[in-house]
Amino acid sequence: MTTLSRFRASPASCALAASAMHAIRLRGPWTIELHSPGAASTLSLEVTAPVSLSKMIPQEFCGTVRCLRSFGCPTGLSESDEIHLAWGKWLWPIAAILNGQPLASVESNRSLLTVSLQSRNELSLAFNWPPSTPPILGDLQLLGDVRIEISPPERG
Repeated sequence: MTTLSRFRASPASCALAASAMHAIRLRGPWTIELHSPGAASTLSLEVTAPVSLSKMIPQEFCGTVRCLRSFGCPTGLSESDEIHLAWGKWLWPIAAILNGQPLASVESNRSLLTVSLQSRNELSLAFNWPPSTPPILGDLQLLGDVRIEISPPERG
């Protein structure tokens, strides 16, 4: 008997592991686009999450902020897995778009992905940056924890 045999998982621990949610963090690289109405061009920056507002957005900026991230399809998915996109708290309502399709619900910080994942995916999170944003907001995170959550089906 080898010493590794004592580390074998029991059937109960395998069932527990199979029912656990798995999260994939989308840290970077993210492309941040800043577009002001009437501006001739869009300012584009590449960052790794998390990133603070004071490091990204000029104080005089007013317009649309788009956070873009490409990612591959997670491997080992089954058709019965539930897949959610989740993110930390944002300061303003966001528009979440995956592969050109708006996500069904973005009122909370989590949305069930009803759009099929492809081998390569493009996620866009956009919001309007209001004029005269107080400087105190500069220390808050623009782009926090964005992740894909994969949950296997519940067993009855």
